[in-house]
Amino acid sequence: MKKGKLYTLFSVIAVIFITAAVLILTVSSNENDPTDDNAFIELSKQCHLITQINPAIETDILEGAKMPETKKELAREQLYEAMSKVFTKDSSLNTQYADVLESRLEQEYVDAVLGAGTFSAKVISKKYDGENKATAVIESVIWTKYVKDGYNNDYSAVFPVNKKTLEFSFEKQNGEWKISNRKVIDLLMEGDYEKEKNFDNLSDAVAYIESQTPNNPF
Repeated sequence: MKKGKLYTLFSVIAVIFITAAVLILTVSSNENDPTDDNAFIELSKQCHLITQINPAIETDILEGAKMPETKKELAREQLYEAMSKVFTKDSSLNTQYADVLESRLEQEYVDAVLGAGTFSAKVISKKYDGENKATAVIESVIWTKYVKDGYNNDYSAVFPVNKKTLEFSFEKQNGEWKISNRKVIDLLMEGDYEKEKNFDNLSDAVAYIESQTPNNPF
C-alpha cells in the first residue's frame, strides 16, 4: 500500500474514533446534566393529574351518565387539550385516558377523583437516545382524594397516597419534551386513613373532601 493511501486510511480511522468518543462523552454528559430534570418531573406531575381525569379538566363529571351531551363534549375537549400538552401526538396514552374518560361519562354510580397532586418527585436515572429522545426513572409520592358510592346507600371519602417508581419515555417535539410512554416499576400503596369518612349524601361528602388534603405517610 502506498504511503499516501496508508496515511488517508489512518486519518479516516482516527476521525471515526474521535467522533465516537465525542458522542459517548456528549451522551454521558447529558445523562449527568440536571437541566432536563425539572421538565421531566413537571411532566410526570401533569401526567398524574391526567391519569385521574377529573383534576386535569374543569368540567365536573360527578353526574356521569346523567350529564347532558354538551357537557360531556366539553369534558372531552378539555382532556384532549390537557393531553396535547403532556403526551406526544402518537402516544397510546392519548387513547388510553380518552377511554377512561368515556367510561366515567357513562357510569351510573359515583366514583370520581376530586383532587390530586404530588408531594415529592425526583429523577432516579435517565438515559438519552440522541438529542430528542430520553428515558427517565422517576420516584414520586402522589396523592388523590375521591368520593365513591358506599355499600349502604352512603358515600365514602377516600384519600390514597402512593409511592410510585415509574419509567417514562420522553420525546422532544417542537423543542419541548413530552411523554410518549409510561410504565410502573414499583408501587407502595398507603393513604390518610384517619380522614376517611362516610356520608349520607353526596353534597356533604364532596364538601368535606374538597376541604381536606391528605398527609404524607412516607
